[in-house]
Amino acid sequence: MGKKHKDKTECKNKAEYKNNTEYKNEYKKNILLVLSITFLISILFVCPVFGFEQSTLEQMQIDEFDKNFGFLKTSIPTLHSEKIYVKINEDGSADIVSFRKCTMTKGTENFIPINNLGKSKISNFTVSEYGKVYEKMDYWDINASMSEKAYRSGVVITDSGYELYWGISEYGDHNYKISYHVSDFVKETKDSQIIFWRFINDKTNIPPETATVVIEAPWDFDFKDSRIWAFGYEGTIDFVDGKIVAKSSETFLDRSYLTVLADFPKLTNTNDILEKTTEEIIKGAFVGSDYVYNAAVISNVDVNVTLHNDLTASFKQKYNIILDYGRNISVPLIIKNESDVKNIEVYEKFLGKRHK
Repeated sequence: MGKKHKDKTECKNKAEYKNNTEYKNEYKKNILLVLSITFLISILFVCPVFGFEQSTLEQMQIDEFDKNFGFLKTSIPTLHSEKIYVKINEDGSADIVSFRKCTMTKGTENFIPINNLGKSKISNFTVSEYGKVYEKMDYWDINASMSEKAYRSGVVITDSGYELYWGISEYGDHNYKISYHVSDFVKETKDSQIIFWRFINDKTNIPPETATVVIEAPWDFDFKDSRIWAFGYEGTIDFVDGKIVAKSSETFLDRSYLTVLADFPKLTNTNDILEKTTEEIIKGAFVGSDYVYNAAVISNVDVNVTLHNDLTASFKQKYNIILDYGRNISVPLIIKNESDVKNIEVYEKFLGKRHK
């Protein structure tokens, strides 16, 4: 049989049909594009007519983005606040709990280095978040992946102390609870006992925006038997309801840190005995700080005048001063030369010492 040839007219009709179909498809695409643009314009300009403000729509979009991807706005991890609670025990040890509210955007782990411990040892390191306790690892591999570190914690012992690690687990907002036990947290000097501890380190990759440290003990801390100092940050330290409270007033910088020094009578059974006096430790701590050892500044003077029947008078003077350890006390003074505060002799009954 011979080949059947298609009619030229049939081929022409099919070509026209193909061209016509392509035209219709292109036409549909253009219509869809026009409708899409019209819809966007209606959102921006027409919706207010029906009671939807443009700002409201924008805010809805922003809120939805923040809910799912808000942490991406921050290019670096941020530690919004850190609150540290310290409970001193009768044996001189301490249980420390830290609450860290932060936003994590990169990296695989968090860690806290603790150095210069003396005889102190760290134990019972635990991390949890929203009631979920992280798995404790016997060996912490700093080179492990993010997924391998997720919801796990570990301790690395170094030549100078400890490094406490836990996995970021996932990027976004976190509320970590970190707790650990410190043996011999209190140190004993030749004449008293002290706390000398750095709670927040400098040069950390996530310095806190705000920080608070609260220290409590089986006894009340107060002006009568204790002295307190703080170093490395802008803020305050004070006695509040029998506790020591240090609180920042400005965001921590790269060079900022938070160290507390306090001395008090021998009230614990610590095993860490130092061959130094408390004053030697204080003098060393003051080097490079804003404190001036043995400084005294008169803030106000109270003068009581008593008139006698023989028209003579007697005067009693009482000076309120600020001593080197940074607390206000009202004590009697003997003034050798009122124009020179260096010649003030201060006698404090509760210390049994004389400062010149």
